[in-house]
Amino acid sequence: RFPVTPSRSPARRTDMADAAPRSLKRFSTRYVESEDRVRLIGKPDDGAPEVIWLTQRLLQRLIPALVQWLDGQGSADAQREVLHAWAQQKARADLVPGPQVQPADDSRAWVARSVQVTKRAKGMRLTFKGAGEAPVSVTFAVKGLRQWLSIVYAAYADAGWPGDVWPEWMRESAAPLKTRAIVLH
Repeated sequence: RFPVTPSRSPARRTDMADAAPRSLKRFSTRYVESEDRVRLIGKPDDGAPEVIWLTQRLLQRLIPALVQWLDGQGSADAQREVLHAWAQQKARADLVPGPQVQPADDSRAWVARSVQVTKRAKGMRLTFKGAGEAPVSVTFAVKGLRQWLSIVYAAYADAGWPGDVWPEWMRESAAPLKTRAIVLH
């Protein structure tokens, strides 16, 4: 596990924050200019859609952890950049737009204060935590993580945020991709 914490969270209620994470099976990710944040709207199996706001500060700490894990999935150093760029381009090409997850009138909305990264042999689980909110998790296989990173990269471009957190292979593989609502299952 690799904890990624952007700042110290204010005191929080332990009844919700320490609950077992609810898993999102479908979600949409997009930059929202009026909030200057990335919005992740997800639908857990057992409830209404929920809006989780991801700040630039949080993502600046999360992305290197995800990229480092992907680096460990490749081959020798000499071939790593080329293979990453190819795998990233393939993952982007395989993205299939689906219906966007829409928030309901009663959807909860909260800012993620931290994310717990749990590495697995063939994937990764991200557990988002907010002040006093029940944690929510998303599980990715390698290809799904690459696809989500492509979407987040496009959100960075839309936001005009600095791209120094992104590796060269991501920048090379990211020929213009307009941010769109893509649902990962």
